[in-house]
Amino acid sequence: MSGDLDHPRRLIIEPADLEGVRRSDGSVDWTRVTGVVVAEISDTHD
Repeated sequence: MSGDLDHPRRLIIEPADLEGVRRSDGSVDWTRVTGVVVAEISDTHD
């Protein structure tokens, strides 16, 4: 998942633990995520 910071930077996060948060189609059910890891802060326009 990502979110806007000060343009053009974006914050990229991912679940800290994927156990029990995957839907049957493989996507993440973010309503069940209890912790995240900051994967990166980047300029996605670079």
